[in-house]
Amino acid sequence: MRITLQLAFMLAPLLASIAHADPSAGIAVSHAWSRATPPGAANGVVYLTIDNSGADDELLRVESPVADHVEMHNSIMRDGMMEMRPLHTVAIAAKSRVRFEPGGKHLMLIGVKQQIKEGQQVPVTLVFKRAGAVHVQAIAAWMGATEEPVHR
Repeated sequence: MRITLQLAFMLAPLLASIAHADPSAGIAVSHAWSRATPPGAANGVVYLTIDNSGADDELLRVESPVADHVEMHNSIMRDGMMEMRPLHTVAIAAKSRVRFEPGGKHLMLIGVKQQIKEGQQVPVTLVFKRAGAVHVQAIAAWMGATEEPVHR
């Protein structure tokens, strides 16, 4: 009995840190990648794909320990100029795929705490209305990359 309680106390913090996405919610996040940043850069970016095999859901917010905060944005072409607009939430329709990619939706890492280097893993937590928190590791590609790095 004593060993069981000791084990439970030792595992409690670990279990609390594991992603608690509701598996029945049907949310899967893949192809998460970032770009390396130059020394002293204030911001970074993350791209990824969200597949929803379940019911309608909504991406409420995104967090990362590498930045002060994370904002969801959408880039749109208007009058020949690319504009970046903040997104407060992102609807994830049932049986759909939503891509965060260059030239479209993306995650802005605001107030990057240190340089992101090529090959580094960038932890990101996506918080969904139904599915809860989903933790992913985005791999950093070279600074000018326009697609996910192939050396995963």
